[in-house]
Amino acid sequence: MRQHALTRGYDVTSTSRQVRPSDFDTFDLVIAMDSSNQKDLEKVAPGPVAKEKIKRMMEFHPDQFPPDVPDPYYGGPEGFETVLDLVEEACTGLLNQLDS
Repeated sequence: MRQHALTRGYDVTSTSRQVRPSDFDTFDLVIAMDSSNQKDLEKVAPGPVAKEKIKRMMEFHPDQFPPDVPDPYYGGPEGFETVLDLVEEACTGLLNQLDS
């Protein structure tokens, strides 16, 4: 994934951490990549207001299809390109929504 991202100019050398219940107080929006991720986030959310902050990335894609960002590791090298295409378009939609 990093190599595919690098060819598009993205540096993905960051580290991740588990989402904490306090994140729902800190952030206005929590993005899930797929339905499994969304269910896990809902378990961490400290209540119904926090759960409303959880959105799937593909909700911001112009086609909203597929509903989940697919796992790139199952699609071979082309899978990474497909995921990057979907996420780039969804990010554009997200930015447009935040900007309005």
